[in-house]
Amino acid sequence: MSAQTCMKAFAQAPADQNFASYIDQISPDCACEPYQVSPHCGESVAPTEILARLVMDPTHIHDDDQGTRLKSSFLNVAATAGASCLRYGRATELEYQLTAQRILAENPTNPDGTPRKVCGVVKIPVEKIRAEQIVIHQSTVAMIRAFCVYATGTEDRPNHADVVMNGVRRLTRSKQNRAAASLTKHFERQIISVQQFIKTADLTAWA
Repeated sequence: MSAQTCMKAFAQAPADQNFASYIDQISPDCACEPYQVSPHCGESVAPTEILARLVMDPTHIHDDDQGTRLKSSFLNVAATAGASCLRYGRATELEYQLTAQRILAENPTNPDGTPRKVCGVVKIPVEKIRAEQIVIHQSTVAMIRAFCVYATGTEDRPNHADVVMNGVRRLTRSKQNRAAASLTKHFERQIISVQQFIKTADLTAWA
């Protein structure tokens, strides 16, 4: 793969539930990860970076005896449309606010008609994402990287990134879900509330 090939391929990627399968096909084993894949961001995501992903109530959270935690399905979308994140320390307040606004504009209410809201943010170290592995062949216990991280900046959110499941076309749905749950487990109780995050971005209008 070359930087030019990757840039062209990502420009043609479908903005729907087929995104991860498409990326897995044109960028097998995270081949495009080292390259710039968007004209709106100048460099790929470094291993030392941290990603911030908005946590939606009640879509992403569950209450138990120990308090509030992320549902194991928090990152399931990495196997379909890609898990949308922002590059912490680089993204502006406006980028966080645009992200919240768009998430709620697309799906403003819960099944019971109550409004959805932003309940916080989770910070995810990129090195943790890239270290996660999954068994691709049970008989030989062959392991592959479970996730790729791409800098998928847009014109108004140049510090946008996507976490995309690697090898997704070769994985059963149950394996996809287990991979997402395994990564989520590392930070399932590390939800930063909207009030705690306010020095980085004020999201109270969507909370």
